[in-house]
Amino acid sequence: MTRTAIRTLSLSLFSVLATTPVLAQAVTQAVAAPAPVAYVYVATSKGINLYNAVPNGKLTLVSGSPFKTTGLMIGSNQRYFITLGINWVRSYPVKANGAIGAQVSQINTQNYSGRDCGTTNGAVLDHSGQDVYVLLNLPPDGDNVCNAFQTFKIATASGQLTFNGATSTDTKFAFTGAPPVRNLPTILANNKFAYAINDFRFSTTVDLPDGSQQDLYLNGESTFSRESNGTLEYQNTGPLFRSWAFPLPYDDDDEYEWFPLQVTADPTNHLAVAIHPWYHPPFGASRSAQLASFTVDSQGHPVSTNTYKNMPLPDVSPNVLNMSPDGKLLAVAGGTSGGLQVFHFNGGAPITKYSNVLTTNPINWIRWDKAHHLYALSTNGKLYVYTITSTSIAAAPGSPYTVSGPAGLFVVPQ
Repeated sequence: MTRTAIRTLSLSLFSVLATTPVLAQAVTQAVAAPAPVAYVYVATSKGINLYNAVPNGKLTLVSGSPFKTTGLMIGSNQRYFITLGINWVRSYPVKANGAIGAQVSQINTQNYSGRDCGTTNGAVLDHSGQDVYVLLNLPPDGDNVCNAFQTFKIATASGQLTFNGATSTDTKFAFTGAPPVRNLPTILANNKFAYAINDFRFSTTVDLPDGSQQDLYLNGESTFSRESNGTLEYQNTGPLFRSWAFPLPYDDDDEYEWFPLQVTADPTNHLAVAIHPWYHPPFGASRSAQLASFTVDSQGHPVSTNTYKNMPLPDVSPNVLNMSPDGKLLAVAGGTSGGLQVFHFNGGAPITKYSNVLTTNPINWIRWDKAHHLYALSTNGKLYVYTITSTSIAAAPGSPYTVSGPAGLFVVPQ
């Protein structure tokens, strides 16, 4: 072999060896999994499944799932995961990949004020993730004449739970056997006010054709102020007192009253509320629910300038409402009646229709992340994921996913 050929071969080998690490690095970077845009927690009969959601909405089950916890899944503040039992609130540390660790704290709601209203009936975290608000209104004797919100503080460094106060109210005109159902409050983005539906602002006894009597309890609304220490305080305490300024009467008829069903807040000072008109309640006929927008004033009072003519009627029963993080999209879901639909939310202006019904399956839980994904979970074991912007809607790859024994949904955007 000539010197020229040897020199050419040497240079070729050097070139290959020199570029190999670069090529390897490029291949490694090409196949590396994208960083998750959200942690998706799904409660099941066997524990809590954790999924990573990537930018296109595809879900991947995280190793270690299902994670074992006790009680109802409430949610995560990214440091600690909270669950709720009949009496106990519990906290668990959250690892860097979203995995749930062993329990670090528990506290008994029955040791504190508000316990006279009964056992727990759900809980919710505030926007800061520092406070857990626990609703108590399930007394063991079946009677229900009060409801209480206890506040528990989550220690940042340790996850220890401490009682921080309680607020409670009587259900006026309540009768034996009042239904123990309330909705948890939605908290305004500024963390200053909270709003809940179902404080039974009106109740009465009516005579039935067979000579018996029936107690009726009609939905009302409550406004809370959030104190500097995190506790909630009622602003309106009587079921006949209304601090909300509702739209004008349906069909311009003063015999109609608006009754709220569900409420959710946007990132500023607006609320989306599902309401329905009722003629001469409780004796007249009620009509289909409509969607109204409210603007919250500086005192926390929601005011609506909508009218029955410009409030949309959803094609699904509005059992669950959830607002996108940017406040531009409103998801509406029906439980037993089924269905999922999305609307444009326009602040204090009327809500406008966007999608048709995306699925007719009963949807019991809905959540958004900050990457334009909507997650919808049904008790029939289907988890739907959609990528939704203001101009397009598409099912994410792999959607719907099958979940065995679903019991709750919580999403932590990354």
